[in-house]
Amino acid sequence: MSSLVTIAAASIASLGQLHSGDVVLTIQNSALATNAVATPPSGLAPQRVFVVDLQDFGTAWFANDPGFDSFSGTFTPGFRLGPAIQGSLRRWNGQDFHTIATSQRTRMALGGQQRFTPVPPASDSAQPPIFASSGSTGQFHVHFGMTLQAWPDLSQAPDDGLYLLLVRLVSESGALAPSSTIGLVLEKNASPEQVTLASQWASTWLAAGQPGPTPPCLPDVAGANQSSVPDGVLTADDIIVFLAWYFASDTRADIAGANQATTPDSQFTADDIIVYLSRYFAGCN
Repeated sequence: MSSLVTIAAASIASLGQLHSGDVVLTIQNSALATNAVATPPSGLAPQRVFVVDLQDFGTAWFANDPGFDSFSGTFTPGFRLGPAIQGSLRRWNGQDFHTIATSQRTRMALGGQQRFTPVPPASDSAQPPIFASSGSTGQFHVHFGMTLQAWPDLSQAPDDGLYLLLVRLVSESGALAPSSTIGLVLEKNASPEQVTLASQWASTWLAAGQPGPTPPCLPDVAGANQSSVPDGVLTADDIIVFLAWYFASDTRADIAGANQATTPDSQFTADDIIVYLSRYFAGCN
């Protein structure tokens, strides 16, 4: 009993490392789950909608908050996960987010990785994830950049208003099931009343289980000529890149355990190759 009390106390104490608006990641029933720091900061509360307060950087309106965080020990060191955009950007019409934005898009980026919300007539489908790694303590703490852009003329400033970016958190190895779809409400010069109304609507809509697009394709790890940006198509480039990771002992190739278990075991064996090829030949439907 005392050990449980110690663990609980340590978790509450570590809440001070998190911010009230952060997306706090936990594991529930072998799946990723999203939470927020409760107010007052005495624990976590499940949450699926978070506000992104965009700042003016000329024609680009940008923010890298909220952060995506976890407690230390939530993941194994170097565990890779990240957000996958779930279809087109949605725009608040004063009542709901059913309107698809056709003159705006969102860029989500980390380092050299970037993904965009598809703009009609492009397919309204899930985009490949952006992956980042947990630290040496197993804590995940990453701030992905989010930019609202006018489309197709990037030299123009995007319209004021509220936009809904839908994402799921995905583990690269597939060891954890993806999170439920969450909503990031992008705010550009909107009133606090409208932000509250739009966030409440999005929370209700997501809780009701709105239909979502096709989930990301995990074996899609590369683009043409073995580029590091997945292109939504399974080709020999994906196999070549995965095998290069494997023979370089890159942790991204550690996707299986003994007997093709889906939990990585920090070893590079034939099981990793077998699991990858099994996913590859199963395709992405």
